[in-house]
Amino acid sequence: MNTCNIAIKKLGFECETLTETVSYVASPFTYVDDGQVIGAFIQSLGNNRFKVTDDANALFNMESRGINITNSRFSKMQRILNQQGIELSQQCEIVCYATEETLAESVQSVIKGGMIASIIGINWHKEMRQK
Repeated sequence: MNTCNIAIKKLGFECETLTETVSYVASPFTYVDDGQVIGAFIQSLGNNRFKVTDDANALFNMESRGINITNSRFSKMQRILNQQGIELSQQCEIVCYATEETLAESVQSVIKGGMIASIIGINWHKEMRQK
């Protein structure tokens, strides 16, 4: 069974196989201000192990809208995501590691992380507009 079938069997999202080991799941959700789709990349690491990541798209989306991700903001976002069981890596990726059994849940977590990050960014964007 290919990675796309494993990941979206229960989710109902769209999935595209990009390479033999990498797939992309597009959710029906978008970042707040620009409508860009929130998705997750799935990389097969072999031996029933997968890396699921947003490829730093959430933070890149914020930066592209003019939001400066300071160290303080980054740390705050890490704490908030961590409270939800979601990791924001030092490489700015929302990331989870999974097995075939936990892959769908990990995809959901990465997408949820993108949604949370986008919502957090609303306040930072408002601060910019007021200045």
